[in-house]
Amino acid sequence: MLIGESSGRSVDLVVPVDATSSSWLALDSYKQKIKDALRILEPGLPQFYARITSLRVKVIGYRDYLADPEPMLISPFFRIPDETPALFDYLDTIEAKGGGETPQESALEALVLAMRSDWTNESLSRQVILLFADADPLLPEECGVRPEGMHRSVEELYRWWNTGLPEAGSSFDPRKARLIIAMNDADQSHSRFPTWEDFPQNCHNCVYVPIKSPKDWANVDEVLDLAVR
Repeated sequence: MLIGESSGRSVDLVVPVDATSSSWLALDSYKQKIKDALRILEPGLPQFYARITSLRVKVIGYRDYLADPEPMLISPFFRIPDETPALFDYLDTIEAKGGGETPQESALEALVLAMRSDWTNESLSRQVILLFADADPLLPEECGVRPEGMHRSVEELYRWWNTGLPEAGSSFDPRKARLIIAMNDADQSHSRFPTWEDFPQNCHNCVYVPIKSPKDWANVDEVLDLAVR
C-alpha cells in the first residue's frame, strides 16, 4: 500500500518506455500518455493528496542489449513546466526500432538505470518510476550482454528496490520510491516468471496498471495521486 504525508513535495519522475520495433503500434500511445501524466502532475494542482511544488521528468527509451548497438536512450532531467517543450522534443526523437527476435526486451536493466538516476533527495521528495512495457522482461540469465553492476537475478532486483542500491552514494531512497508499471495488451498469455504482474507482490510501493484500451488509462490521475503520497 502506498503511504505518505499530506504536504507539498518535490517529485522526480523517470519514464522507461519500450522503444523496440515491436512497440511501433504502442510507442505513440506511450508518448501521449506521458504528456497526459505531465498535465495531471503540473506543479501545484490542488486535487492531489500531496501538492507538488517542483517536478522534474526524465525518459529512458529501452531496447535490447543482445541485439542493439544503442540499447538505452537516456535523457537528462527536464524541469517542468519551464523545460516541457524540450522534453517533448526529446520524446519525438525516440523511434521504434531494433530489438531481438523474442518479444522480451532489456526492461529490467532500464529499471535499474532509472533507479540510478540523480534523484532529488529532500525530506518530502518522491522518486517515481513510470515504466511502460509492451512485453514481459528479458531475464538476467537470458541476457549475457549487459553493463557491469546489473542485478544477477530478479530476486536481487526486488531486494534493491526494497532496501536500496548496493553502491555507496546512491541517491535512490526506497522510502521515497514509487513504481508504476503500465503494461500494454495485458490480456496476452503469460508463461514466464516473473511477469510484470508479479512486481507488486514483491516490491514495496508498486502498482500494476494493465492497458487493454485507452479507457484503462482514464484513472491514471488516481494512480499518480497515490504515487506522490
